Amino acid sequence: MTRLQDIPGQILQSAQDSVPADSVSAIGEIGAEVTEIGQLIVRGEWALAWTRFSEGAVQSAIDFGPRVLAALFVGGIFYVVYRIIFRIVERILKASGQRGSAGFRDLVLNTIRFVGLALVALVALAQLGLDITAAVAGLGILGLALGFAAKDSLENFLAGVTIIMDRPFDVGDVIEVEGVYGTVTRFTLRSTRVKTVQNRILIMPNIGMINQALINHSAQRFVRVDVAFGIAYKEDIDHTREVVLAAVVRDDERLVDKIDPQVVVTELADSSVNMQLRLFVRDAANQLQVRWEYLERVRKALAAADIEIPFPHLQLFIDEAKAFEGTSLGRSGRES
Repeated sequence: MTRLQDIPGQILQSAQDSVPADSVSAIGEIGAEVTEIGQLIVRGEWALAWTRFSEGAVQSAIDFGPRVLAALFVGGIFYVVYRIIFRIVERILKASGQRGSAGFRDLVLNTIRFVGLALVALVALAQLGLDITAAVAGLGILGLALGFAAKDSLENFLAGVTIIMDRPFDVGDVIEVEGVYGTVTRFTLRSTRVKTVQNRILIMPNIGMINQALINHSAQRFVRVDVAFGIAYKEDIDHTREVVLAAVVRDDERLVDKIDPQVVVTELADSSVNMQLRLFVRDAANQLQVRWEYLERVRKALAAADIEIPFPHLQLFIDEAKAFEGTSLGRSGRES
């Protein structure tokens, strides 16, 4: 029968005679050793537990020390290489000078960071004796399963890559999507954030940004603003044009000074002659404010010039209405 005080020597001799075949079995033996030490502590055998712990720690350091040092050395080298590549890509993206590239830069750098740190970890684990081939294969199967489980997230990620390649908009652009008008404030792997004129944040999945019509008001150097209004058929079009153009502020810095404002007829409607005041704005972010302001200016200018702005109305003609004969309605009907 083995005496309790002989156990530490037997464990040490066993550790010296047989080195674990691989890291997995060694980790299992360490786990069993920790369990037994814990049982000794529970029974109150503190001295034996300390002896066993110290001897096991020394043997583990002898067995795993070189592997740990190799893992730290090789992992450190790969980490330095990763940081160098990361800094180079970061500087290239910052120096590109592309309009609104902050959101795209974050996307690219986050992808490099994830891939680089995963590679460093796998290389370090390989130095500890772990089979990274099986780990990579397992990660591949896990990634496939997660891909099916997170189909929407994967679609949005791929849509984000498509946006990077096609670049229909940049951060800071004024866009209109799904009837919402606003400014792009941030672009991530999954979604795009748009700040509306109501100072709200619309979070749109990236798949929605490429699967529907999107208007980029900032794609050109300037944008045209149309201020619609209507006048009665009896009013003179040329006089109306002069009145409306006189309401335009000539020194308005928001307008393009090289392009003159225009007033054109757009439609001969049922009750009015529909017209437009066309202004050309430098910054798309100002187009709504310009439209609202000049709509009021046009209304006041037409009122000051006594130019009628009609409302929809109908004329009713009654023929052979004998019930109204002899009345005012019957006489008006015959006169018409």
